[in-house]
Order: sequence, then C-alpha cells, then structure tokens
Amino acid sequence: MNVLIVDDDIIVIEAMKQSIDWGLLGVKNVFIATQISKAKNICDNNKVHIILCDIEMPGGSGIELLYWIREKYPHMECAFLTCHADFLLAQEALKLRSFDYLVKPIPFDQIAELVKRMITKIEEQNNEAQKIFYGTQWLKEKADKLELQSNVKRNNEEIVDEVVGYIIDNISTDLTVEKLAQKAFLHPDYLNRIFKKIKEYSLNQFIIKERMNLAARMISEYNISINLVALEVGYDNYSNFVNMFKKIHGCTPSEYKLRYFKDNPY
Repeated sequence: MNVLIVDDDIIVIEAMKQSIDWGLLGVKNVFIATQISKAKNICDNNKVHIILCDIEMPGGSGIELLYWIREKYPHMECAFLTCHADFLLAQEALKLRSFDYLVKPIPFDQIAELVKRMITKIEEQNNEAQKIFYGTQWLKEKADKLELQSNVKRNNEEIVDEVVGYIIDNISTDLTVEKLAQKAFLHPDYLNRIFKKIKEYSLNQFIIKERMNLAARMISEYNISINLVALEVGYDNYSNFVNMFKKIHGCTPSEYKLRYFKDNPY
C-alpha cells in the first residue's frame, strides 16, 4: 500500500511520518504534498491507495481534491484530518465517500488505526474483485467447454432442426441470422450454409416462408384483422407485410381472405 499525506503544515506531515510505524501497517511508500496541485501530480504519477488530507490549504481545499479524485481514481480511499469541526464540511465529505472525518489534534495511534482500517477495506474490496473476476473467467471457460462439446455432439441436421424449432416458437419476434447463429453457437455464414444445404432455403427465405404460411392459415381460419395477423407473424410495418404476402401467395391478404376464409365458429 502507498499513502499520500496532504497538509500545508510540513511540521505536521513530518511528525506523522516519523511517529507511525508505516512498515508495520503494510505501507511501502509515504508520499507528501503541501499543495493540492502537487497532490494531483503525485496521484497521476504514482500508485496511491490511501490519502490523509487536510481541508483548508493554499491553492484549493481537500474537498476539491476529493472531487477530482472521485472523477479520476474512484477506488482510492481518502480520510480528512482537519482543524475544522464543521458539520457542513463533514457532510460534504461523506457524500464524496470519505472514509472518515477526524478533527485535530489526533493521536498518532488513532491515525495508525485509521490507516489500518482503510487498508482492510481496500484488501476486502480487492479480494471481492478477484472472486468476481475469477468467477467470471470460470463461467466463461465452462460455457466455452459446453459450447465445444455441444457442437461436437450435434450433427448438422440436429442443429438445423433446433434452429427451425426456435424460429417457429418465436415467429412473431425479431429474427435475424446473427441472433439465430448466436443461439446455435455458430458463425452466421456457416449456419446459413448448412441450413440452405439441408432445407434448400436460406435462413431469411425460410423465415419469410414460415411467416407467410402462418399468416395464410390465420386468415383462412380465424376472423381477425389483417393488422393483427401482420403483428402475430412479426411484421410491424403493414405495407411490408402486404407486399411480402402478395409476393408469396399471389394476392393481397384481403383478397386471400375473401377467397379462403371459412366461417368456423371454433
């Protein structure tokens, strides 16, 4: 861990550096800054984990520094050591997720205990982040392995049958070659190629054919509006639906209804 002490009183800084056993706490480097600009420069050029900061200083306040830190280094821990027992300042510090707000004079053993608690929090967060990272990696490796096994075990006919089943079950949704390929764990071009080889239609052609056949069945068997039929087979644009229906069946949906609708009460 590396600590940065920010205070315009160099005597305070030196006393803190000399009176606390930083090595015992697990601190490798203790950086110091008597101005906000220097503190920012240290943060930009070094790995800083903890900041112990005064509030009022020449050239800017500790609150301003913490605003800057939260924008650039959101995981850095900061605690205020100040002479100002000001409720509004303390409230603003807490809003900025300051670890603590202590009013001087502060015994050195209390500062050491503060740093110890800050280090513990950082280590816990790091451990949790590692668990999430390795857990995500494990899940990805497992998914990759299952995908490989799945693709090895399934032949092309089985893959195409699964895709056909998905298309029929989701005919009213936005079906694309990319989405279907993702479901099948295959490259879109490869899936389209094996699909066309087995079904003699490209995926898009098959989807259109199934939608228009379903639309024809609905129009001939149920007394419902053409608009509703269009939506049920995945067309938000009514004109596109009519044009595609006419292309496949040789007449408009309304003409098809006049010819083939059976007044079936069931």
